[in-house]
Amino acid sequence: MKTSRWLAKYELLARVFKALAHPVRLCILDLLCTEGAYVCDLIEATGRPQPYISRHLQVLRAAGLVTARKEGLRVHYQICNPRLADMLDLVAAIAGRPGNSGVPLRGKAPPTSCCAVRVPPVASADAIVALERNISA
Repeated sequence: MKTSRWLAKYELLARVFKALAHPVRLCILDLLCTEGAYVCDLIEATGRPQPYISRHLQVLRAAGLVTARKEGLRVHYQICNPRLADMLDLVAAIAGRPGNSGVPLRGKAPPTSCCAVRVPPVASADAIVALERNISA
């Protein structure tokens, strides 16, 4: 009985780490760490299509890492716990990033409105593809 409770704790951690184990989801979390963002902002910042971003947001929500707030026809996403930003920075430092990847962590936040003036993306689509290749190699 004790072993199963002990293991359950690690199963929960494994579920969270599994949700973190994708470069696009890490990029999304990084973008959400400042003020949160709308889906359209994440689409523009990552250069990925809406269904792709929505699927990754669904995984992050299921893991309890982000929350969504409906505002009319738009959905605003933000991280659930501000300590998530610290964790991303710590993992980046352990992995030798961002210096080796060329992808800055905690860059400029995306605009807070789909109608706002656009801010350059934190990570280009090419940089994300390069990260995906490095991780799968």
